[in-house]
Amino acid sequence: MSVFLLALANVLFPFAAAGYLIFFLLSPRRSLLKSLKSELAQRCGFVSAEHKALAANKKAVWIHAASAGEVRSMVKLAPALRGDAPLIVTCSTSLGREEAVKLLKPDVCVLAPLDFQPFAKRFVRALHPARLLVVETELWPNMFAAARWNGVSIGIINGRMSARSRRSYSFVKPLFSMMMRYTDFACFQTEADAARYESLGLDRKKITVTGNIKYDLLSDNPPRKAEAERAVSALGWENVKILVCGSTHPVEEQAIASALAQLKARGTAIKAAVAPRHLERLPAVIGAFSSQGLKTALYSGIAAPPADADVLVIDTMGLLTSFYGSAYACFVGGTIENKGGHNLLEAAIFGKPVLIGPHTQNTPDVAAKLLETGGAVTVSETTFAEEAAKLADRPETAAAMGVKARSAADTFRGATERALVAIRKAP
Repeated sequence: MSVFLLALANVLFPFAAAGYLIFFLLSPRRSLLKSLKSELAQRCGFVSAEHKALAANKKAVWIHAASAGEVRSMVKLAPALRGDAPLIVTCSTSLGREEAVKLLKPDVCVLAPLDFQPFAKRFVRALHPARLLVVETELWPNMFAAARWNGVSIGIINGRMSARSRRSYSFVKPLFSMMMRYTDFACFQTEADAARYESLGLDRKKITVTGNIKYDLLSDNPPRKAEAERAVSALGWENVKILVCGSTHPVEEQAIASALAQLKARGTAIKAAVAPRHLERLPAVIGAFSSQGLKTALYSGIAAPPADADVLVIDTMGLLTSFYGSAYACFVGGTIENKGGHNLLEAAIFGKPVLIGPHTQNTPDVAAKLLETGGAVTVSETTFAEEAAKLADRPETAAAMGVKARSAADTFRGATERALVAIRKAP
């Protein structure tokens, strides 16, 4: 059955790819296709002669990470894994590739071939890696099949799976089970993640629960802290309460705008620094705040900000964590809008109270720990203003919550070393 499903997927691939391309061209994110022509060769699995020569010894370690967040999670792990072997890194996005070049310094760094058997096979045969390490959720059947058929050891690093994804994968369980048979070892963030994989065909003997390696990168002294502090100074916000909202989505931006407008109307002096999850949505983000009568400043224009700005939109990548240190409280996006939640501990490590929506399926263990210890509070679209005001009006309460949030964050460290032990024991 798995062979049939894989063959069917490859037959349907050209039609699906054409449909997706048309959809993307008509979507607000079409600007991301500006380099399509130059990137097409990589997407089709072609490898330069220079890259082929680097991997000619067939000992290369191949890391596949979707985008920037997954790439950053490998900063400590990648150097320990590569040893004297060449390092190949593939990414699903251009931003991920840029981060990989900068942070991991691989010998080969390209966009991953699309999951079509001829493309995957061409790529694997050209580079002859010894090991493939897939980060988090990047499960592509043709990639796994091409690797296995060419003698490549396969591992999953920092794996996770939500209950929703578990239900979706169950509809193609034979295909998923095939990938699990091809997998030699797997390191998961939680026992729940491991159980979901096991229910879909992964042998328990191959499983190690390590925790989330991203949490080992947490720091309350980010490298761009001074830049954030200069922005706060330029806005004249040194002595006001700043609510920092990270990785926000449309529904959340509307909730934040509505809350700020309500609080401003009743004289509560709160400002907000907002980092949207997708910067190509910038005009819509600004519009959400303008529609509530709020003045917006852009980080990229901080040299000449508008007077009395209510909101700073952080329109530059890599600065969010640097702003968390200036917050009286933090909201983490993807939790009111049902995206499963983004990195809650990036805020908690600064000793700040965390506002969390109800949707935390991506990091349920972290959300539960923060809420149980009193380091976080749950909010919704309707309660956002009330909870933000409470923490602003009660600095002692906010400070106590921040201490609890930091203590909770510290309990999640150590996953990188546990993952290294598991990897070194694997085939």
